[in-house]
Amino acid sequence: MKHPSITQMEMNEFVSAIQRGLNYEPKVTLTGDENSLNSSLIEEFIESFLALHDATSKSFTKSKEKKYVEFEKAASPLLVGFLNSLPSRFQFDPGFWSYLSFRVSEVIVWRYPPHDSDGWHRNFVVSHSTSEFVYGFLPRLAIKGLIASGSEKAENLIQQDFWQSHILRVKTGFSTSVSQAFAEAVVDDDLKVEKQRMMAKSIRSLRSNVIFEALDQQQAKALVNSVK
Repeated sequence: MKHPSITQMEMNEFVSAIQRGLNYEPKVTLTGDENSLNSSLIEEFIESFLALHDATSKSFTKSKEKKYVEFEKAASPLLVGFLNSLPSRFQFDPGFWSYLSFRVSEVIVWRYPPHDSDGWHRNFVVSHSTSEFVYGFLPRLAIKGLIASGSEKAENLIQQDFWQSHILRVKTGFSTSVSQAFAEAVVDDDLKVEKQRMMAKSIRSLRSNVIFEALDQQQAKALVNSVK
């Protein structure tokens, strides 16, 4: 399916321009084959996402941190709903994430004001490697929503740093059932950080022999329980 995409080089140029206070329009290309993706799906999502940001950022009664939390809590399911309307492979397409990041760049700059740290660039999906693109703001937001959906325990935990340290770095982000099972185990057993870290390493070691994405909820819980 043909869809809009931005290359890693173009996205790096765009982000560098933001840092320098310059305007740069990255080149957008259509990639894929067969029929084109319905552009109205993308435009409807972008419009809703920007409107949510506009409403949240203009609140005069809340601190910046509270605005950030409120926005992400509402934006996560909005993004997940959009992704669910697309073929699942779009979740793993860095070029598509770069394009979406470009379209909502004002939101990313609001959430993470420009600075010189290399880590700041990651928010815009400037790297298209499979291990790096998930650190972008939008992929992280999607992962939060995917893990939290259908799991109240995971939803409560998702506001902490748990997901980045023990989900993204362990590369289970888009393996929803495993991530949910891990989050629920942390809540149910009140696991301390050191124990979480040990379990995360053990789960990661199983990755080479188990296709996490193929596991259902019960299988995922059994896998997590095996490394307690």
